[in-house]
Amino acid sequence: YGNLFFASFETDIELGTPLTHIPIIRSLIAGKEWGKTQVYKGLDGKQVFAAASHVDLLNWGIVTEVPEETVKGPVSKALFSLAAIITSIAFLFSAFSILLARRIAKPILELTDAIQCIQDGKDCPKVNEKNNIREFGLLAGCFNRTVSALKEKEGELQEAKERAEGTNRLKSDFLNMMSNEL
Repeated sequence: YGNLFFASFETDIELGTPLTHIPIIRSLIAGKEWGKTQVYKGLDGKQVFAAASHVDLLNWGIVTEVPEETVKGPVSKALFSLAAIITSIAFLFSAFSILLARRIAKPILELTDAIQCIQDGKDCPKVNEKNNIREFGLLAGCFNRTVSALKEKEGELQEAKERAEGTNRLKSDFLNMMSNEL
């Protein structure tokens, strides 16, 4: 009862040696823990996962030990790979987000610069209407037409001012001439 009958690895323990010092063996002899999995220090001194089952016909208990690194190694590698994949996806998503934000912000910044240029009283180039984002192209077109209309009105106002100044000079000359004759 509780003796080593077979070992699939090289061990210093001889066949027939009592193994009652191992907790799972003690609990199996007591008739408990059949079908449960446990982790303990195995026959070779390394941590193992062990499962026990009962063979009714022979009234034997079979304990199967699998080294912990055999089970955890692939899981650890899979988790590391998963973490690397998630990190890569997060990096790509961040890079894509930054590029998209720049693409959206560029026409807005161009329009803002053009508005600032006009506010400073400078003659500014037109805003680029060719944009992959339709709404920005429409906005730039409306802005350019508004600026052109304002320049036309400014030109008309300048001409009207010059005509008014000319008329004012003629009036002043006429009044001077009339006052001299009187």
